[in-house]
Amino acid sequence: MNRLIVAAAVAPAVIVMSPQASASDREIVTAYLDALATHDLDAATDLLSDDFRMVFTDFGFEAEKGDVVTMLGWDVGTNGRFRYEFDPAPGDTLQVVLVERNAFLDHLGLDPIEAEMGFTVSNEAIARITYRTDSASANPDVISQALAPAVAWAREHRPGLLDEIYPNGSIRYSRWSAEQWVQLLRDWRASSGED
Repeated sequence: MNRLIVAAAVAPAVIVMSPQASASDREIVTAYLDALATHDLDAATDLLSDDFRMVFTDFGFEAEKGDVVTMLGWDVGTNGRFRYEFDPAPGDTLQVVLVERNAFLDHLGLDPIEAEMGFTVSNEAIARITYRTDSASANPDVISQALAPAVAWAREHRPGLLDEIYPNGSIRYSRWSAEQWVQLLRDWRASSGED
């Protein structure tokens, strides 16, 4: 089994190449992941089809291209980092095992998020990505519990900001929100003497 591990500065991933997937498909997925690794959202977006969909199987929803691009801003704002590995597997979907690490998780002391992603390439563009994870660090209840002390601190020290980035106890996944969360978590940790 040939394996190539590539370290990158976004969210760690393992790509499983199927024998039926073409070299061109592999190049497209690699270019997409490399663009994410360098936080080049324009280049990543250019590789998605106009009718692109991302399916989050564990969370029971699909997102369209524009929403996914906004969510990818979260990786930029949190300084997401990853590596990926190619590994042959049967089928016509390129499978990726993703291991994400970012400043948000780091400040909360949460483990990296491990996820499986399936890439479907059609007409020289990524048409669909499926995302599945069993990681506790991606579980909304685990995140809420880890956030509880920082949220309590922010209610006292940054209530207006908290209302913007955590409305009704839900994280807004965008670049701006991510940048605000990272700064808020830094300030919280500094005030509690943890940094």
